[in-house]
This record gives sequence, C-alpha cells and structure tokens, in this order.
Amino acid sequence: MADHAARKRAALAALVAEQPAFHHDGEREQVWSARPETLAYLAEATRPNDRTVETGSGASTVVFAAAGALHTAISPMAGEHRTIEAWCAAHDIPTGRLTFVEGYAEEVLPAFDPPAALDVVFIDGKHSFPYPIVDWHYLSTLLRVGGVVVLDDVRAPAVEVLCRMMLADPAWELLAAPDREAAAFRRLAPAPPGDPWQEQRLAPPEAFARHFGAGEPPPAPPRRRPLRRVRGALRRIVR
Repeated sequence: MADHAARKRAALAALVAEQPAFHHDGEREQVWSARPETLAYLAEATRPNDRTVETGSGASTVVFAAAGALHTAISPMAGEHRTIEAWCAAHDIPTGRLTFVEGYAEEVLPAFDPPAALDVVFIDGKHSFPYPIVDWHYLSTLLRVGGVVVLDDVRAPAVEVLCRMMLADPAWELLAAPDREAAAFRRLAPAPPGDPWQEQRLAPPEAFARHFGAGEPPPAPPRRRPLRRVRGALRRIVR
C-alpha cells in the first residue's frame, strides 16, 4: 500500500510539473488533461486492485496505473495509448494492469462485460450530447453500490444535465467537486427496475451553481498549470 501511495504522489507531481502532451488534434500535440485536483481526487479514490474504467485516456490513465488499479481506458486514439505507455515506462509506472480498448465508447460499451463490478468510473470521453449520458448509462449499471463515478467538464451542456439529474437522485451522493470542473458521486443504491421516469427530477440550476458556478462557458484546459495548485490535493493522498 505504501508503495502505491508513493507512486501516486510521484506520478501526480510529474504530471503537473511536466504537462505531458498525450493528445493530438490532427495538427499538433495538445495537453487536454484533467485538472490537478481532479487527478488528485482520482488517485485518492482508487485503491490497489480496484477495477476501474474511463472513457477517454490521458493523464488520468497514468493516475489509475500508478494507483495499482485493474484499469481499462476506452478511446479511439491508438497513438495516444502508445504515448501514455511510453511516459509510464519512463517514470517507472507499471502498466501490466492497464488495458487500452481502441474504439469509441458508444460502440465499445454495449458489449463491455467486466468480470466483476466496477469500483471507480471516470467519464471523460466525447462531451457533446448524448455521449456523456450514453457512457454513464452503460458504466453506471456496472458500478457496485458504494462505487464512485467521476464526471469531468461538468459545465459542458450534456454533462451538466447528467450532473443535475444525479444531484436530484437519492441513489447518488455528491462527494466532491474537484476544481469545480468535475463531480464525484457515490452510488448509494442499485438502479430501480422498470422505467420510473415520472419520479425523475433535475436539480435546479441554482443547486448546480452552488457547487460548480454558473454563467460561464466550459473552460479549455490551460497548457500549463502551476504546481502550487495541486500541493494541497497531494497532501490528501494516503501516505
């Protein structure tokens, strides 16, 4: 456990200091990583041998690998997968428990069948409607009661709607709002049978704004982020 905690701290510090460009927009390399507090939250929430899945890949994939999770990253960009593996190798982060599935999540997830319930899910693939909701639909049904789902970029319209639904659903508990750009929820109860649509509600915009702000467009991740922003989050990682 101590080795994993030290590896998580080292990985987080290196990710924030180096800002590796895992992504590519077709013309140049880009840094589209989750923000420092979100990465630190994922590290804190993930224990060795947890079964974890994310839609998308990047710095978060490194964090799951450093945490010793049995992790699956679903994204269509094979080149990014190789870049992540190379960065992990250069920083002594084992990737033997890391599986990349090359494909779009909406095509992969209908047939995705893990051998056991999931402990942590990170939804950070496509952000336009309806893709975050499709990702959540499939992965939330595979999440154990007590497991955690983290939504990134919550002020993207499709993600905001999903977040407001979860805020109003008694089967989910909001645990944290890291960077005010992500939302971490714990599953408190299994999904109800049938189609109880008449019971569903959306939390009002004011409730969403209390946690994440309002009236602002979803910000693009900056190219560089100062290390001081993550120091407090790093201290929360179990020593």
